[in-house]
Amino acid sequence: MFENIQTLHCLIGEQQISNLIPIRHINPDQIVLWYTDRTQRRCESLEKAFKAENINCIAEKISPYDLRSIISDIEKHIAKSSQVDLNKIMFNITGGTKFMAIGSFLVCQKYNIPFCYLQSEGGKNYLYLYTWEDNTPILKETFQISSIINLDEYIKIHVGEYKRKDEHNYYEQLIISCIKDKVDEMISNIYLEEALEVDLIFRIGNRIGIAEIKTKNKATKKEGIDQLSTAGGREYFGTYTKKFLIVDREYPENNKDLAVVRDIKVIELKNSPGDTEDAKIDENDKELLVNTILEEMNA
Repeated sequence: MFENIQTLHCLIGEQQISNLIPIRHINPDQIVLWYTDRTQRRCESLEKAFKAENINCIAEKISPYDLRSIISDIEKHIAKSSQVDLNKIMFNITGGTKFMAIGSFLVCQKYNIPFCYLQSEGGKNYLYLYTWEDNTPILKETFQISSIINLDEYIKIHVGEYKRKDEHNYYEQLIISCIKDKVDEMISNIYLEEALEVDLIFRIGNRIGIAEIKTKNKATKKEGIDQLSTAGGREYFGTYTKKFLIVDREYPENNKDLAVVRDIKVIELKNSPGDTEDAKIDENDKELLVNTILEEMNA
């Protein structure tokens, strides 16, 4: 049925993945991006990315919470659209506010427009496709979606253009060597802004992780927590992104407690200090590093 969909309506929220995966899977000719004041920047990033691929994008501002206004604005857009065949329109009701989703659902119900919903859980993505029978939503198909995104587009739809630093310190290179063959894709040393660097960003399937690597004195400080909290906040990669702090020694308990609060997984490589001339990653530490990342990314 997806091959018949020409226009996909997307509700822009905090998590870009809620729209990126359905857009990639459905591959419409045109997308309508419904955004609010709070999500305008997210909308602009998506719009720029997909216009570069010659996908027609229409951005429409909408109320986040006024249900009557939401329904009215969507209906007005559909009425003025040149696309008469409503079977070639679909709504993705995953993103946005709950009221935006409810309003879209009610419009779909009124006009018998199909809709979809993306479930992202346990490292897996399921796209549910609904149609209508006698004014009742019917689950038509369910798709499990494997790898369909790439890191470059993921970064750009969250932060726009970014810079990379090609050189790594020796310990960073050791960490990269341990995990590069365990992930589908990895980019290192990216700058989201001049003063905000992320040591590693990697992908397993459609799940994204970011990591900071700290050694010596910095491995006992909260600097890495702060960097990850900022990079994984709503202004950048968002809460869907897994966050890892990799340190070359035991991490102080008070900082570990803070990491838990900020949803950051600390990986302590206690047998692999980075302050020796012949630094290397101990085999037990390597196993801990790899297994922790794989478990967290699939959780």
